[in-house]
Amino acid sequence: IDPIDVSSFGLYEREFKQRYQNLVNSKPELFFLSNSYAYYINGVGQVLALTSSYVEPLYLYTGADRIQKLNQFNSYTQKIINKIPPGVSDVEKALFVFDFFTINFSYSPSNNYNYSPYWLFMGKEGVCQAYALGYEYVMQKLGIPVTFVSSPYQLSDGSYGMNHAWIQIFVDGSWYHVDPTWGDPGASSSVP
Repeated sequence: IDPIDVSSFGLYEREFKQRYQNLVNSKPELFFLSNSYAYYINGVGQVLALTSSYVEPLYLYTGADRIQKLNQFNSYTQKIINKIPPGVSDVEKALFVFDFFTINFSYSPSNNYNYSPYWLFMGKEGVCQAYALGYEYVMQKLGIPVTFVSSPYQLSDGSYGMNHAWIQIFVDGSWYHVDPTWGDPGASSSVP
């Protein structure tokens, strides 16, 4: 897969990392992208400006394997959507999907794949990031405005936060925090 030219943006390393993470967190269907990537910075700290003009994402899945997994992911998403009773409000849709997640998935930090919404849907277990990204994707497909929210483990002042992910949805004219991980009755004893 070809590298991506981002030199025209003139991004500094910290800003580039934040934008990359924002991209991955706002597009759960990009579960096949690793959180790792190769990039070059110039002498003043801009990503990809002088020595190279490209960023090269590391892909977890490529070719036919990626297409198969993406089709499975979309098919399972549609399965969830098809279970929603017809004619219900956006609030009722969001609650239905929330309940679906709490009933059908289990919190489990047992392996590195458990951060992926794909593995949450296929393996029925994951951590808060997988729950949040999976729920976010279903909301996106339902046309409900949604945003990914996370609390970093280490805060800018050097103290430690809660290292957690959840989402916000916009329904009935207001934004609401939704945390499908903490809604899982099995998660409360094992979530840090």
